[in-house]
Amino acid sequence: MPLELSGAIALKELDITNSGFTGVTIADGAPLEKFYVEAPSSLVLTNLKYINDFRINSYNNLSTLYLNNIDESPAINSKELVDNSPNLSFYCLRNVDWQIDDSTELNISDKTINILERLETLRGKDTFGNILPMAESLAG
Repeated sequence: MPLELSGAIALKELDITNSGFTGVTIADGAPLEKFYVEAPSSLVLTNLKYINDFRINSYNNLSTLYLNNIDESPAINSKELVDNSPNLSFYCLRNVDWQIDDSTELNISDKTINILERLETLRGKDTFGNILPMAESLAG
């Protein structure tokens, strides 16, 4: 069951562990400082720069990830989110700051693979759920 909080623009803390929510959309630019989630299947995080405490108990269900301009947040590492999500199928990464090259690798399900090769195997999605080509899913 998804939790739609795009209108909660003053949200500062969210703990939905043990809640049954499987997808979360946080309001663009919310002053969120603490965010705890059990095992999300989807995350939409945009312009969140105040999160100093971020915890996902299990990445195994995460299949859809939309990140836009979240690297200013001290607790969210966008590369680790991708690295720790073995079942990721759809993604959109915008304005992320990764230092990668052709040799940058991820460890997924005890396999080491090149990060660019992994992203090429996934499909892109925008915030409206539209499927995007991989090139449009990576920006910034």
